[in-house]
Amino acid sequence: MSSRILIVDDDHDTQEMVGILLTDAGYETITAGSLHAAVDAIVEHEPDLLITDIRLRGYNGLQLIATAPSPIAAIVVTGYQDAVIEAEARRLGAEYLVKPVAPPDLLRAVRHKLAAVQWTVPPPGPRRWERKPLSPAIAAVAGSAPLQILDVSYGGLRFEIERVPGQFLPLSFNMTLPERHISVGVDVVWKNRQDGLRWVCGAAVSENRPRWRELVDAIS
Repeated sequence: MSSRILIVDDDHDTQEMVGILLTDAGYETITAGSLHAAVDAIVEHEPDLLITDIRLRGYNGLQLIATAPSPIAAIVVTGYQDAVIEAEARRLGAEYLVKPVAPPDLLRAVRHKLAAVQWTVPPPGPRRWERKPLSPAIAAVAGSAPLQILDVSYGGLRFEIERVPGQFLPLSFNMTLPERHISVGVDVVWKNRQDGLRWVCGAAVSENRPRWRELVDAIS
């Protein structure tokens, strides 16, 4: 059975060219032109490999890798050389290629990623702010889903959540702390399955930062 590859790019011609190249090489291909279409395709088709552009109409392709329901091998293809983005892509376990990419180079990267499909938790990078553990954890809510905040910093938090099988963790969401009367916007940066349906995730605070800093000072 051939490997299934999801190609994500907001340029239709690029989708088509890469799709033809991989189909001719014997792979099954699926295409998506937006981040949200890619989210649906990952849940529905469970591809073996993701090939994604970085810039997806206001979104970042790395979010697909960081928040997929299950670990996914990935190749990031971008027209912009950026050392920071490259470091983040490789930290997430993805290959990083800069356009234009010669067909033999792309096929070589595809074979390499499919031959070595494995997931390792991204190692922690240098921290801008000190992380402050919480004991006991603080209860919060993401939409209607309960979660437990394990530690906090001025820039973000680490939390634990139980997820329904096949459910895609939102890329961004509002997190509410009912007992603290505060709601903040967060962006998921990484995730790691613990056991069963339990996941531990890292997130950056993207909205209501002043109140969040006040909360961090108050609870830690």
